[in-house]
Amino acid sequence: MSLRVVHITTSFFPKVGGLENFVRELALYSMRVASVRASVCVCTVDHGEQPQEYSVGEIPVRVVPTRRVGFFQRLPDMSGYVEGADVVHVHDPRLLGIAPHFARRRYGVPLVISTHGAFFHTKRLRLAKHVYFETIVKRVLRRFQLVIATSANDEATFKRITDRVIRIENGIDFEKFRMTTAIGAAQESNLSIVYFGRLALNKGLERLIECLGGIRDRETPARLHIVGENFDGVEETLKQLTRRLSLDNAVRFHGCLTDQALREVIGESRFFASASEYEGFGLSAVEAMAAGKVVLLNTIPPFERLVTDGVNGFLVDFSSVPRASDQLARVLSRPGQELDLIAERALQRAESYSWQNRIPEFMTAYEQARRSAMQESPS
Repeated sequence: MSLRVVHITTSFFPKVGGLENFVRELALYSMRVASVRASVCVCTVDHGEQPQEYSVGEIPVRVVPTRRVGFFQRLPDMSGYVEGADVVHVHDPRLLGIAPHFARRRYGVPLVISTHGAFFHTKRLRLAKHVYFETIVKRVLRRFQLVIATSANDEATFKRITDRVIRIENGIDFEKFRMTTAIGAAQESNLSIVYFGRLALNKGLERLIECLGGIRDRETPARLHIVGENFDGVEETLKQLTRRLSLDNAVRFHGCLTDQALREVIGESRFFASASEYEGFGLSAVEAMAAGKVVLLNTIPPFERLVTDGVNGFLVDFSSVPRASDQLARVLSRPGQELDLIAERALQRAESYSWQNRIPEFMTAYEQARRSAMQESPS
């Protein structure tokens, strides 16, 4: 009999972002590869008066009405949502509602939680975050049979407070991105750079725009496409910076796009850039590599583990705009054949992150959680 897994998340389609993509693709590929019966419950304060039910492809989705109390989400009784589940897989990056609820209430179902970078993306309230992490989160995780770290960073962070951590890095829809139409992407004259992901404070987008100005000052006519949800409300600030630097004709803000429209923008670009100051994993960078892009990534640990500088991408010191602008201008002026070889190596690196390779790891984790739950239950 196939395993039934209920994914509990704070956000899901039609919203678009790294968390939403991860949960959708994990559910979808576990259904296709391992015959899992997967469903999704979205615990959100942004709901109608009644619970809603819909589907995303083959995935049944239920919206769970919640309410906010201060920073926290308050969930109702979840018995009806998780009844019959073999495993409940929680996706609660900020750990401010869902995870504490399941730690407090006992539903008799093995619990697994994915870290998704947790809440250390910005320096805001850093001391309070660390106190909360070392006290409340530490207690909460005792009720989870398994903590799945989505990156080496998260693995090291969560091992400070629990010994139930394993690492399974994110998967990607490799075939979808590999087949991205490369419309002129390999042309020598193509100096288009794309960023896709959330428009968030930790993503370093102001620095990326400033570096584009520096590149163009060096007589390298690069262009920048920015795609994604205005997650932290920074888009207007970024547009004001673009106008101030006289880059209106060089930077295009696309907002959220459909999968097809996103692939077209990616396909038209030869490069992908991220000046992100913090990443739990760096999903967009891996997807760009799968699409055969030459990636230009900030010198932070997740990117340094992903890319060997000058071999399958480039590491750029975005902490200094002049230095980064020099580095970027030199990369953009490299011979096309050299860049094509680097893009091919990037694609090969990205293939190891395909969901076909990841799903068996998740199935092993679910079985481990079920065994742990049986051992912990009173005889």
